[in-house]
Amino acid sequence: MKKSLAVAALLSLFVAACGGEKTVQTQQAVASAASAVVAETASAASAAEASMTEAASSAQAAMTEAASTVQATAEEAASTVEAVAASAASAVAK
Repeated sequence: MKKSLAVAALLSLFVAACGGEKTVQTQQAVASAASAVVAETASAASAAEASMTEAASSAQAAMTEAASTVQATAEEAASTVEAVAASAASAVAK
């Protein structure tokens, strides 16, 4: 959506700049369109930055969750190995 608004503002600037006579009104229209282009481009850049920040945050959360899952699985596996080793040692001792 932000890209569309920026493109529309840019097209408006182009149309205003291509006017035949350079009257004060035309110059004001060009200045207004240029201002709109700057505003919409800045808004689109801000939205893109917010989206990237959100994606980075989501990726960090996913990595933290995956690391926690791996750690829990490793601890469970170590506990199982210890239990099997203790059982085997007990069986050998008998």
